[in-house]
Amino acid sequence: MKVWKKTAMFGLGLVAAVTLAACGSGGASTDSAAEDAGYVPEKLTVQFVPSQAAETLEAKAKPLEQLLSDELGIPVTVSVSTDYNTIVEAMASKQVDVGFLPPNAYVLANEQSNVKVLLQAQRYGIKQPGGESTDELVDSYRSMIVVKSGSDIKELEDLKGKTIATQDVTSSAGYVWPVAEMKKAGIDINTDVTT
Repeated sequence: MKVWKKTAMFGLGLVAAVTLAACGSGGASTDSAAEDAGYVPEKLTVQFVPSQAAETLEAKAKPLEQLLSDELGIPVTVSVSTDYNTIVEAMASKQVDVGFLPPNAYVLANEQSNVKVLLQAQRYGIKQPGGESTDELVDSYRSMIVVKSGSDIKELEDLKGKTIATQDVTSSAGYVWPVAEMKKAGIDINTDVTT
């Protein structure tokens, strides 16, 4: 019952988000925004970034398609983009109406298309140190740098001269923030480590 209640609330929130998105357009004037206030889309395209295996995420997101279609009374398509940049381009070219974006992709989309945040995801917090889940809902998350058990790497500075793996450069948690922390520790990702 809780899952359906959360899904219904999410759907209603998305309906509100779509309504708000339709009311505000990029650099539109106040008169133009007022004219758009009565806009009702004929169809809605929703897209997620591939924050986990695309097949898994798509299977989780597909029920939202029918829920929104039933609530809005219009066809709704829910899909997963091929990468973090594709969704930004799709929103800019108006191929996607609603995007679920991580911070970095949102900044790019906002710069290109003046998109607005209408909903923010929450997830369960993590206790530090230790990494146990909590019941507290938070709107942030942490990155981790993981090394083999028994490694002599104990501090960020120990990464100098080592080979490391990162995620895509557009990933906030998998690249941007870890590289920023490495830089604070005096490590240049381009010269001090091999990727």
